[in-house]
Amino acid sequence: MATTKEEFESAFKILSQFERQLIPAQEFGWEFITSRVKPSKATLWRNLEFRDEFVRVKKLVGAYKKGKAGYDLNASKESTKDAEINKLKRKIEELESQLSRERERLAYAAVVARRENIDPIKFEENSPLLGAIGRKKKYG
Repeated sequence: MATTKEEFESAFKILSQFERQLIPAQEFGWEFITSRVKPSKATLWRNLEFRDEFVRVKKLVGAYKKGKAGYDLNASKESTKDAEINKLKRKIEELESQLSRERERLAYAAVVARRENIDPIKFEENSPLLGAIGRKKKYG
């Protein structure tokens, strides 16, 4: 059974309440969250957005517990920006890995083409896909 968007939203609301200190920092933990929402800890943790938000709020709540900080809107915005930066860094790593795999596939295809006495350059110059991409950029 899939977890609905509303169930995740309720978990995000709980994190938001911890961040704004509407719920005491001493209550922060998985037991508190999972007792109030339907998805389990494992289900919530598999959701990367929730994981990022949980880690971000955990740092803030830790500072609240130590008395180093109170809720500050500017600090909250900075924390959100840091989480977004980390998310984008992960996306860049994923895309670089995908690009590397595609380059390997292209190099292997060129080797196979040469074995069959086919010039791989013909594929690069006369590819209908490249023409379609060029037209899309031109008229897009």
